[in-house]
Amino acid sequence: MSTRVGLKPLLMILMLVLSLGLLVAGCGDDDDGDSGSGETTTEAPADAGATDADTDADAGATVIDIPAAETGLAFAVTEVTAPAGEITLRSVNDQSVPHNIAYEDTLGEVVTDGGVSEITVTITEPGTYEYYCSVPGHREAGMVGTLTVE
Repeated sequence: MSTRVGLKPLLMILMLVLSLGLLVAGCGDDDDGDSGSGETTTEAPADAGATDADTDADAGATVIDIPAAETGLAFAVTEVTAPAGEITLRSVNDQSVPHNIAYEDTLGEVVTDGGVSEITVTITEPGTYEYYCSVPGHREAGMVGTLTVE
């Protein structure tokens, strides 16, 4: 006894299997470059005004990305907000001109060409605070920003 399957039902089964395969593939890891460190960051676009920071629920740390502007003595972001507590300010500098990130007497490493300057400070009192570039002349030229702590 021989069973013959028509071409149309076979094609429908093949389409169903392929569709399910694509659906399963779409549900995988999105490989967004997250290292799995559990750290959450906020990166502000170069044309942003104010930005809010994200808090890592596990560690309670707040990380704020404040990149140097594409050119000149300026930060791309000049107003950021964070909750009181431990705050990490991280500044990527793609320029060949050296820059860093600083708050009061806490100075990050001076970097160029894609380097990252980073500091971690603890601010418990709500208010407005200034971050700046400590390279001589940069702060005076206006490479400053405002950190609002809530």
